[in-house]
Amino acid sequence: MTDKPWTILIGDVLERLRELPDASVHCVWTDPPYNIGIDYGVTNDKMGGVEFQDWCASWLDECARVLRRDGTIWLLCSDDMADWMALAMSRYFNKRRRIIWRETFAQYQQGNFTCETRHLLYYVTGREFTWNPDGIRIPSKRQEMGDKRANPKGRVPGNVWEFSRVCGTFNARVDWHPCQVPQAMVERCLLATTNPGDVVLDPFSGSGTTGLSAIQSGRRYVGIEANPEYAELSRKRLDEWHESQTLTRSGLQSAMATGPS
Repeated sequence: MTDKPWTILIGDVLERLRELPDASVHCVWTDPPYNIGIDYGVTNDKMGGVEFQDWCASWLDECARVLRRDGTIWLLCSDDMADWMALAMSRYFNKRRRIIWRETFAQYQQGNFTCETRHLLYYVTGREFTWNPDGIRIPSKRQEMGDKRANPKGRVPGNVWEFSRVCGTFNARVDWHPCQVPQAMVERCLLATTNPGDVVLDPFSGSGTTGLSAIQSGRRYVGIEANPEYAELSRKRLDEWHESQTLTRSGLQSAMATGPS
C-alpha cells in the first residue's frame, strides 16, 4: 500500500495476484469479465468455454490464497455463468448466500424474456467471518405498518436486491469504461462484511467503483487492472474524492481555529 489508503496495480491479473502475500486481504469484491466479447482494450473477453473456466479457476485459486482465514469474497456474474461459477467457488470457499440483483433499466430483449437479474455470490473462507448487520438495515414492513413488535433498527435485506443499472445517461456513469456497477450495492456488501481499516481487493478494478466504495467507507483498497488507461482514470477518480475530503477537513479545521466571525 502507498501513503494513500489505496493502490491500483497494472498488469495481468494472475501475475499481479501472485505478487500479493498470503492471507493479506480481508475481502474480495469483483465483477469479472463474462466472456461475451466486450472490448476492454487489452484483454480477450471471448475465450473458448473450457479455456475461460480454467482461467477463472486460476484467479479464484489465487484469491483463496490471499484471503485471510476469516475472509469474505463477493463475486458478481451473469445469469448464464452463475451455476458453474458457484460450483467453482465451492472448491475454495463456503457459501453464505446467493444474492439476486434485479437491475432496473435492464437491457430490453425482443426475441426472449428480458434478463433483469445478475447473481452476487457471497462466500467466506472459514467458520469465522465479519458480519455487521446493523450497518445495512432497511425499514421493515412491520415498521411501515406501525407495528409495535417491529425492530426499531429495521431489518437485514433479503436475498433479492433491487438497484438500477448504471445507464450511460446517469450522472454517476463514467464515460471511459464499458461496464459499471451501482456503488450503493458494493457499499452494502462492504459495510456488512468488513470493518473500517480492512483491505478490500478487486482483481478486475475496471472503473474503480469497488475502490471508491472501499475508501468512502474507511476501508483500504487494492485493485488490479490490465488496461493502463482504465487504471489511470480510476486512480484519478479516487484521487478527486480523496482531495475533496481533504479540502473539507481543512476548511472545518480552519473554521474551528478562527471561531465565529
